[in-house]
Amino acid sequence: MYIIFGKVVSQKYHALTITFYSMLLGALFLLPTSSLWVKKELFLESQVLIYGIGLAFFVTVLAYIVYTIGLKYVESSKAAILSTIEPVVAISVDFWHYPNIFFCYLNYTKIVF
Repeated sequence: MYIIFGKVVSQKYHALTITFYSMLLGALFLLPTSSLWVKKELFLESQVLIYGIGLAFFVTVLAYIVYTIGLKYVESSKAAILSTIEPVVAISVDFWHYPNIFFCYLNYTKIVF
């Protein structure tokens, strides 16, 4: 859905505006359903704050901004295919770059299932 709406909306609004409202609505939905207040003491630790802000900005916000900017220049169908292939590429890079860790998780999943 984001691909279709993002393509249409990106012609009219800036990528930062689209990302801001997407993140705001996502946060408003997740906040009451996530039970973050149960572990509120963890958010006072500096390491948790640094990792949380880093994950929020680099992995989420920056990725959405770049993706939304890219939707201006790429067809929606191609963007959908590329976003589907992305996890496969990530797993392949993980497999070739960290083979021992990958097989450790693979063995763990065999035990669990």
